[in-house]
Amino acid sequence: MRYEGHAYVRVEGVRERTIRISNLQKLVRRLQDQQFFQWEETDVVCLDLPEVHITASAGGRRKHVLEGCSKPGRILALAHEIDRISGTERWVKMP
Repeated sequence: MRYEGHAYVRVEGVRERTIRISNLQKLVRRLQDQQFFQWEETDVVCLDLPEVHITASAGGRRKHVLEGCSKPGRILALAHEIDRISGTERWVKMP
């Protein structure tokens, strides 16, 4: 698991951690349930608004999605789920 915090997060910078196989399996199921690899890719960036990037690779496929410039939607919801399952919430949530 790789985390990159840039601004308005508890921990800035790059962090990496290994997660348990059972948690990895939960994340894979979540991506499958959400049909993540069929989501539309976008690279639209907005200044002074939060962004969430999710990149996943599996079975020779790679997908990168970005949420920004709009009210929170499914990318942000998936990011929260990834943070919860992987244990990276401690780097994101402000005290």
